[in-house]
Amino acid sequence: MTKDELVRVAGDRPRAVARGGRGGGGGRSPSARRLLSIAVVAAAPLLGVFALAPATGAHAAGSYTVTTTSDEDDAGACSSSTITSGAGTDGNLSLREAICEANNASGAQTISVGAGTYNLGNVGTSELQVGKNAGANITITGAGAASTIIHQTIASQRVFDLDFNVNGNVTVNISGVTISGGTGTAFGGGGILAGGPGDNTTLDHVVITGNTAPGQQGGGIGYGGGGNLTITNSDITNNSSDFGGGVAFNQTTNAGNLTITNSIISGNTAANASGASGGGLAVTGNNTVTINSSTFANNTLSGGSAVSQHGGAIDLEAGTLNMSFSRIVGNSAGNGRGLYVVGGGAIANATNNWWGCNGGPGATGCGDTQGSGAIHTSPYLKLTLTADATQINPNAGTGVHASTTINSSSVDTSATGHLPDSPRHTQHCLRRHAGHGQPEPRCPCGGPRELDLHGGRYRRQWVRLGHAG
Repeated sequence: MTKDELVRVAGDRPRAVARGGRGGGGGRSPSARRLLSIAVVAAAPLLGVFALAPATGAHAAGSYTVTTTSDEDDAGACSSSTITSGAGTDGNLSLREAICEANNASGAQTISVGAGTYNLGNVGTSELQVGKNAGANITITGAGAASTIIHQTIASQRVFDLDFNVNGNVTVNISGVTISGGTGTAFGGGGILAGGPGDNTTLDHVVITGNTAPGQQGGGIGYGGGGNLTITNSDITNNSSDFGGGVAFNQTTNAGNLTITNSIISGNTAANASGASGGGLAVTGNNTVTINSSTFANNTLSGGSAVSQHGGAIDLEAGTLNMSFSRIVGNSAGNGRGLYVVGGGAIANATNNWWGCNGGPGATGCGDTQGSGAIHTSPYLKLTLTADATQINPNAGTGVHASTTINSSSVDTSATGHLPDSPRHTQHCLRRHAGHGQPEPRCPCGGPRELDLHGGRYRRQWVRLGHAG
């Protein structure tokens, strides 16, 4: 089966080229596909009047403070490269104006975005284009993903396009925002389209949700053409596309690195009538992908026969994957619910991960791994319970400690890492009834990690899958 990969070419927009097949392929011929698009999602309403900086639009050297949620460019910065500071005629500085002024300026620039919902409208390019020139270094800082929401309202438009001229050597850092409602009809990348030779993109405490790329790649993020993408403390959820529902990291001509740490990739969908791949993450090209302490859950594939679906959570078609201390649970696909690795040089080093049960990948209740590429998953993490007492008298109790730091080789891994911890992640509850008709209490959010065993009545436990004890 062949697909198209996004390649972003310096001096031009990204274009689609044929991507290598799966080895033994056949099936789908290349189509004029590029990368990414966003499904429109209703942004959270702005309750009351939110606090923004005074409407002065003042610009200190290297910094901009957004003073309105309105999408406008009455300052003219998006149409004139000579405007590097100042508010528009209304005395306010919009997010779009701040980005365009930062694009026009030289040196490192920081844009501060206050709490509120920033609905993008039919202004200029509609999408927010960041990093116009080679060497640009722009940081966008929100008030927190729950407070600063950047939402696309125009059909068939994405939210962000980084290094949009594909000049290369562009650095963009985004933190503390939610990115939603984008559609990547051309080139894909519904929430964010990015990548170029020497580019560096960092996302920290960012939520990317409700974006789509119909017929394209990378519903949440589409990254191609070179450069490095770092995702930390972020959630990529409920996005959809043809290939790489959450993230498509496609680098063939110019290799790059993808790093994901303490993040959640869940509820994303890849759908294609000929067989989809990479519900959560799809990777092609000679890349190095490093994933640590992250969760891939409930990502799905749809379309085509079961045999043509590859990688409910992750589809690795080339390069090297190094993944540890991560959860891969509840994903669905015809082949490789957890991980699919294509032959021909792709290597997955995926040891010390939790696959949903103590049996490891492929066991009943666990995610599985498939494909003809090199896959290393052993040792894997197991859930271990340890009681404080070896004997319990009637109406007495003891504590039981749960841990996922002991792996299948009986090695304690706590000194080198652990699964993502609560409260960001779902708290898991283990309960065992000991008889006498007493109902089990529900596991409270934030409850203790110890299991109270009451002899002859019931046993209960609230377990946080993470640190031991």
